[in-house]
Amino acid sequence: MRHVTKIAVLSILVMVASVLTVSARVDDATIIDKVRQTYDLDSVDYQIEILSNTMRDTDGSNGILTFRALSQKDPIGLFTILAKETDGDRKIASGQVRLRISRFMDVVVVNDKIKRHAVLTDDLFAVKRMDVTTLREQPITSINDVLGLRAKRNLKLGQILTSQAVELIPDVEPGREVAIVYTNGLCRISATGVVMQEGMAGDYIKVKNKSSGKMVIARVVDHGAVVVDL
Repeated sequence: MRHVTKIAVLSILVMVASVLTVSARVDDATIIDKVRQTYDLDSVDYQIEILSNTMRDTDGSNGILTFRALSQKDPIGLFTILAKETDGDRKIASGQVRLRISRFMDVVVVNDKIKRHAVLTDDLFAVKRMDVTTLREQPITSINDVLGLRAKRNLKLGQILTSQAVELIPDVEPGREVAIVYTNGLCRISATGVVMQEGMAGDYIKVKNKSSGKMVIARVVDHGAVVVDL
C-alpha cells in the first residue's frame, strides 16, 4: 500500500512538472521589443523593465503578439498592457503585463545653489544624462539657451533646469527711477517717477510721479523711460 502511494505521488509530481514546463511565461524580451516598435521607443533614450507578466504559453508555440494599453496616457513611467499571442485564429497566450518605462535625456543640470532672480552664467551649469521620467516641466538641453536670463525661483544643486524655472530679465523693476514722458502727439512733458511693477519694453505698468505722488499707468520704453499717452 505504501509503495502504491509513493508511485501515485511521483506520478502527480511528474504531471505538475510537465504542466509547468509547457505553461512557460511568454518571453519578456519579445514583449519589450513589441512595445518599442509600437510606440517608437529607442533603446538609447528609453529603458523598459517588466515588473510583472501573467502571460503563459500553453503549448510552447510561437505566435503573433498584440496588446492594448489599459489607459490613454503616454507610454512613460508605470504602464500596463493586456497582451495576447495568437497563431491564426487560435489564442496561444494572454495576460496582463506591468512595465516601468524610463526616459533619459542630456539636459542642463544646476552645479550650485542659485537664488531667485540671480543672473544665469555658464559656470552655474553642466549638461548630464538624466532620468526625466517624472519631470513635469520641459527640460532645457543647452546651456546657451539660458545665458543672460535669470532664475525665476530658487534652484537646488543637482536639479534639472526647466524652461519654467528661468525668465527674461525685466527692463524695469520696482523701486527704479525712470523718466515719465507725458505726450499727446504735439506736447511732451517729462517728470521723474518710481516704478511700482516690473516690466519689459511694451508692458504697461504702474509708476508713481515723485513730484505729485500720483499713480499712473505707463508703457515701458526701455530701462530708463516710460510713456503716458494723454
